[in-house]
Amino acid sequence: MSEDGKRNIAVFDFDGTITKRDTLAPFLLKFGGLTRSLTSALRHAPGMVSAAIGVGDRDAAKEKYLISLIGGRAESNLIVAGIEYAELVLREERFNAAVIQRIAWHRAEGHEIVVISASLDVYIQSIAAALGATKAFGTEIEVEAGLLTGRLRGGNVRAANKVQRLDQWLSGDQSEIWAYGDSSGDDELLERSDHPHRVKNGEIIKIKG
Repeated sequence: MSEDGKRNIAVFDFDGTITKRDTLAPFLLKFGGLTRSLTSALRHAPGMVSAAIGVGDRDAAKEKYLISLIGGRAESNLIVAGIEYAELVLREERFNAAVIQRIAWHRAEGHEIVVISASLDVYIQSIAAALGATKAFGTEIEVEAGLLTGRLRGGNVRAANKVQRLDQWLSGDQSEIWAYGDSSGDDELLERSDHPHRVKNGEIIKIKG
């Protein structure tokens, strides 16, 4: 906490910001299996393509795909797969060096580190903790009677939902926020921050502040 009583918060997106590439697709392929992954992808290709080019509902497309891919699987299987995948990602070190250095700098300054990602919380939580994060938010999958429905519990953690998660966690505390993101899904988060940074090709570009 700073001398003026504000909490100093450094918020990082995950895929493409901390990592060099997307981590969700490889995880879903591994968890869902090749056959089911291909079948689900083909079934929902039109909606996913529309969402990708900005003319469809990205969150709805993601949810429909997940319902098809992992609906009916045991929650316990997802948890185990998430832990194993987190260990794999950490072991392979698919991280942007400049961003890892920036995380280390914020930690040295005594800032709270927060990771907010649209990828699944079952592996984001473990990876964020290993990187020294105080808090991590990832997209959660709804569970009924121990089975995954595939629906997104609390929505897809991107765009305005990132800001909502952060503000709920801050609970009205005064804060000074540094934010780092690489895509349009981080725009609202960067706008919310006092010191926004865009990550592009592994480099950190300060926007303002």
